[in-house]
Amino acid sequence: CRELIELLKDERKFIVKAIASEEIVISNVALSVMKMVREESVRYKLGNEEFSPYESLRKLGNAITFSNEIPAKELKKSVLAAMHEYSTEIETCRGNMIGQARNYIGRADTVLTHSLTSSATLKAFFETANKFKRFRVFCTEEGISYAEYIQPESLLMCIEHTTRVVLSAAAVFLDGSCFAVPGSLTICRAAKLRSVPVFFCAAFYKITPILPHTYNAEPVGSPKTVLPFTFSKTYCYSQVINPVFDFIPAELVTSYICHTSIIVPQHVRRVLGDYYHPEDVN
Repeated sequence: CRELIELLKDERKFIVKAIASEEIVISNVALSVMKMVREESVRYKLGNEEFSPYESLRKLGNAITFSNEIPAKELKKSVLAAMHEYSTEIETCRGNMIGQARNYIGRADTVLTHSLTSSATLKAFFETANKFKRFRVFCTEEGISYAEYIQPESLLMCIEHTTRVVLSAAAVFLDGSCFAVPGSLTICRAAKLRSVPVFFCAAFYKITPILPHTYNAEPVGSPKTVLPFTFSKTYCYSQVINPVFDFIPAELVTSYICHTSIIVPQHVRRVLGDYYHPEDVN
């Protein structure tokens, strides 16, 4: 078990270095697999009837430290079963999340959203809510049949008529802050100014057990997504900064809509134990 954990740690470090810095989900999944290995090892040593994922860390730690190692075949079989269950939970996460849409949007609501086309979950969330309730939607993108397009300069005016903001989070950090698509920070600040609640759709595997300062800077993408290559000669000496995400402080977030319930930023720490082991995080 120890050797497998160390191997997984090394593989995680290698993968994290190889992939783009914004792919925090990859790291989260690797950490979750490590927790599965630890739990299945303890389950084997304590027995299925005695084991509970809510046992104290001391008892679980003692089982790993002082018991004989689990046979490799048994460990492989149980870990693969746990990984299959985890994979199924990921696949059904979106459906469970959008199934709650009508609970968080009322008939009299006027909702402001952003970048629907970049988030399949957020788009499905509104489409599902629209089937059950009639409400007004402001969107910063054109071409959405059930939404009214607003220009960036009209944002503050629209906020005054908005009852809630619903956005999508790319990663949720330990302190309740998050990464979201560029432009989200402006919306959140405007909502805070007008005391409008801000909700983020966030799958459980996007909740990461790290603090935002772990990243020295916010991820920056290629300039080609904002400027065509035809401008390369004209602006050959210009520096184009294209942030991949906006960093949203926890104080600008009202709640996160997850696959089972909503989580306030202050309680993000409490759900981390369901998916990560403290020894792997440290």
